[in-house]
Amino acid sequence: MKISVSFGAELNSLLDKLANDIVSARYYSRLLAKLEESISEYLPEFNQARTFWHLTLSALSEARILRLCRVYDGNRKVLSLVNLLDTIAENLNLFGEANFRERVAGNAFVDSLANKNRIPNSAQLEADRELVSNDDPLVKRLTIWRGNVVAHNDTRIALGVSAVLDENPILESIWNSYSIVHSIFITGTQACIERRPFLEISRETTTTLSYSS
Repeated sequence: MKISVSFGAELNSLLDKLANDIVSARYYSRLLAKLEESISEYLPEFNQARTFWHLTLSALSEARILRLCRVYDGNRKVLSLVNLLDTIAENLNLFGEANFRERVAGNAFVDSLANKNRIPNSAQLEADRELVSNDDPLVKRLTIWRGNVVAHNDTRIALGVSAVLDENPILESIWNSYSIVHSIFITGTQACIERRPFLEISRETTTTLSYSS
């Protein structure tokens, strides 16, 4: 469901807020992975403060998934990735040259940046929307995690009657949301000089999405 916006600055605010959750989830995830990888090498040091490190690792794990749950929230009235994509699709005019120049006023490279067509590709928007909606199997798994593990303690799981989903959806969800938002920044909601490849999170190869193709 689209969010009502009238100016490019309002769209920027929405993107900044959502991007903060996505980037934070990615940083928390990478920090957690690095710390877990270090345990075997620094086991004596970890054992000297086991309570501290247990609480730290637990906090990082919960912080990343809490932010992802906000990003993929299915509520039609909140700021989520699917609602942001709907908003962009309904406000393509905000990506026109005049609006782009207004958003990046003061940037030393505004003239060269404005020469490129930055109106999002509608087909790519729709493809990305499908990727982050609850119809996507990965998002559905994340939603199940949210309802049964994160927001609530499912009694069946607590009693061992039902197992938690075998495939953890967190890393791939971070990757998808980060890739899409990174592409939006490149397209023109923010002034980026050049495309840079996405850093790997959990995959062997990287994928670059583009709204401007």
